[in-house]
Amino acid sequence: MAALVGTLVSLVQALTQVQEQTLGFVAKLVAVVVTLFVTADWMGSELYRYTDLVLERVLLILPRLFSCFIVLPILGKQVLGGALVRNGVACSVALFIYPSVAGTVPPGLDGLQLGLLIGKEVLLGLLLGSIACIPFWALEACGFLIDNQRGATLASTLNPLLGSQASPTGALLLQTLVTLFFTGGAFLGLLGALLGSYASWPVASYYPQISDQWSVFFLAQFDYLMTLCLLFAAPLLIAMFLAEFGLALISRFAPTLNVFILSMPIKSLVCSALLVPYLYLLMAQAQDQVFSALHAVVKSKELVSSVLILSLATLPLGFPDYFLGHLRALMLLPEPLLHLPFRQALELMLQQLLHELLWLTLPFLLTTLIAASAGNLLQTGLLFNTQSLSPDLKKVSPVEGMKRIFSLRNLLDFLKSLLKVLLLGALVLGLLSDNLPALLRVPLCGIGCILPVLGNLLGQLIGVCAVGFMAISAADYGLERRQHHQQLRMSKDEVKRERKEQEGAPELKRERRKRHRELQHGTLRADVRRSSVIVTNPTHIAVGLRYEAGETPLPLVTLKYTDEQALRVRRIAEEEGVPVLERIPLARALFADSLEEQYIPGELIQPVAEVIRWLQAQEKTPPV
Repeated sequence: MAALVGTLVSLVQALTQVQEQTLGFVAKLVAVVVTLFVTADWMGSELYRYTDLVLERVLLILPRLFSCFIVLPILGKQVLGGALVRNGVACSVALFIYPSVAGTVPPGLDGLQLGLLIGKEVLLGLLLGSIACIPFWALEACGFLIDNQRGATLASTLNPLLGSQASPTGALLLQTLVTLFFTGGAFLGLLGALLGSYASWPVASYYPQISDQWSVFFLAQFDYLMTLCLLFAAPLLIAMFLAEFGLALISRFAPTLNVFILSMPIKSLVCSALLVPYLYLLMAQAQDQVFSALHAVVKSKELVSSVLILSLATLPLGFPDYFLGHLRALMLLPEPLLHLPFRQALELMLQQLLHELLWLTLPFLLTTLIAASAGNLLQTGLLFNTQSLSPDLKKVSPVEGMKRIFSLRNLLDFLKSLLKVLLLGALVLGLLSDNLPALLRVPLCGIGCILPVLGNLLGQLIGVCAVGFMAISAADYGLERRQHHQQLRMSKDEVKRERKEQEGAPELKRERRKRHRELQHGTLRADVRRSSVIVTNPTHIAVGLRYEAGETPLPLVTLKYTDEQALRVRRIAEEEGVPVLERIPLARALFADSLEEQYIPGELIQPVAEVIRWLQAQEKTPPV
């Protein structure tokens, strides 16, 4: 009955021309569930009569996977070329799930219970697939917002992933996310979530083992969708808004200028100019997150040192009263202790000295801790790596130590240090030469000019050093990032080794080529045998024709080969006794215009007929 209902639904679909996503899946699913309800007892008895418990378990595992994969755009029929590959992926995943689910299915389920559980599994799979589709929907909505802002809403095109209309920018962003989804390991994470869902909500349970957080989570997904859409679209929308705002200001001074017509190409130009680096930054950010998960991060020592030095240098300038007060108290420590005995005065002196030194050094210690942590967090983020705590014999190996001492990295570090000294030395010398007249006039100005001149000179020195440190840190970070990515790449030897491992040993490769040639040679000989004549050119082209009166209404092209293969065809034809005819124009025309296992084109019937007459004449001629 389910098959009958499915046939009726397909007939209605064909008559009404409704899309398969709209009618086919939903209607057929409803029809199957209704059929299970109506024929519950009969189907239950027949199921247990002709099937095993294994089939029942498989029927309960697959609906969740099928319905989830149907929703995902990365597994759509337009992407995979049909539903067969998607179904194969679902069945392959079900093989891994079956052992853990087999023990949770109670025996003796009737048709009604089975139908309810299958319906529940379908709805749950659709829910999981919808959650997984949120980033894809967000990027599509982001692309639509961008195209709407730049005035290109009429330029919607067919989305190859979903077979529906979508904006060009949305399709581009979606393709980018699909690439990241597979290359970044997100598909494996999705499979892990599907496997975990069978433990959170078993197939034999009508209600999941959930808490109140589930409802909050599902309600928050819509907010998450809108947030992702706005975050992705915000940079381009802001840039196009500023361009449009500038055009609006221009229109106030040029009323005859048609700003509306000019705004669309200008905003499209701005969007296109920003979209390429924006996608590059998204891909780079995703790559950095993958490397962070693998504990492989880029870190510049110069950046940490620059932040640390500048923080310590600006600390006394930021809190001068605090440090001057404690320094004054430190210098005046002996004054109130002069009238005391030596041993008592020494004891009190040491206590107060330690107290003042603690208050003087504590800000520097805290600044060092905060600056060093901030310098590392700016580069790597909050990352915990327990692998560095594990013992590694390479760290205590003398050979590895010598390699590190005489490595290219140490040479680069030495050159960077030398460059840093030269750059900072040049900046300091330039600063001193500019302030030399002020320093020479200090004796003439008096004691009151010393502190202002010294403070001005220190401020300029810190500013110049800050610029130099930041320039060195930026260059060092770029160099470290480039070296880091080069180290993560495979070397030429590793690529050759991996290719050799994939292709196998040279002996196996030679054996595979030999078997391939034997198989190809056997197929080629069979094609030559069933040919009636071989038309050649004379050595570069060989075309086989087959014509049997009463069997083939027109001559049939059996083979087409060039160069070495054509010579081989000619040699096999001579061995098998198949006639070979040299017709240069005809051979070229047959090779260019005909297809293998197809009849010859109509415009070549006349010249091929002459070949057939020649062939028949050869057959009638008695051998000498």
